[in-house]
Amino acid sequence: MAHTHMHAIPFTCQALSDQDLPASKFDKEFRQSVNFDDLENAALAENKTFNLDEWKRKFLKELTSFFEQISEKWPYKTHEKRCRDFNYHADYTMNLISLLKVKGPHGKMVHIHKDNINSIKEQINRLFKKYDKFECAREEKRYTLQSPLRKDLDNFCENRDHLAECVTSKKQNCKRLVNFVNSKYYDLFSYDTCIVDSDTTDGKLLHISNNCSLYDIPKTFSYPACDNFEIPERIQSIPYCPMENLSLFSQLAAFVSDYISYIPNLAQIRRSVVYICLIILGISIPFLILYRVKKK
Repeated sequence: MAHTHMHAIPFTCQALSDQDLPASKFDKEFRQSVNFDDLENAALAENKTFNLDEWKRKFLKELTSFFEQISEKWPYKTHEKRCRDFNYHADYTMNLISLLKVKGPHGKMVHIHKDNINSIKEQINRLFKKYDKFECAREEKRYTLQSPLRKDLDNFCENRDHLAECVTSKKQNCKRLVNFVNSKYYDLFSYDTCIVDSDTTDGKLLHISNNCSLYDIPKTFSYPACDNFEIPERIQSIPYCPMENLSLFSQLAAFVSDYISYIPNLAQIRRSVVYICLIILGISIPFLILYRVKKK
């Protein structure tokens, strides 16, 4: 009788690029399924043709599908992370909707009424419950400057752990894991890096677990499964940026997410605000939150 090879490499370990890794793949599939690009584009520019009711119906339908059917295919160990993903996307969705403008009286573009926003929020929140094979409680958080970076960190750790599981007893696949971890580290950090953290009321927002935290970088950016590879020197943690070291733009960007709706003459400075919003909404987050202090 032929024996099963105990160290066969799973198909999921044959990912060709970082976008094929579990966290990246899930986010891409979910974003595409709900047409997130349409909502983002409408929130960052006045789009008179965007239909929020239609988009909302699709979002709720797809979210329900992920909760009820698609989740049945997921390994149980991924459920906690997927629940955090859904909570992040719900917070992000409500943040975008709060930025939207729709046609008001006499065709004037106005922000959506608070009651309508709360109604959408309640509809989304009701979907977070226990299903047959998946349970996810709604943990509503205010979407802030740190939210996209926390999500990026969470994704990195999931992908890192997946690659670590692909390492065989003969250290096969180590190079992929080592390159992935080191590449991410060098993309984000240096000795003159600090965190722009304008709100710490929720505690350490950039700490997810003991081995997934920007407050313990050596442990987070390591690969114990590949102890035959030397880990380069790491900074221990990232300090908070002294405000005097930040440019005026960086100081504005650190707080604009909280006050974007109250900026006077918003229409006149829309181009600048859209650029800032793009950063806040996660398109260039590492360059903003992980600010590199200018050397004198």
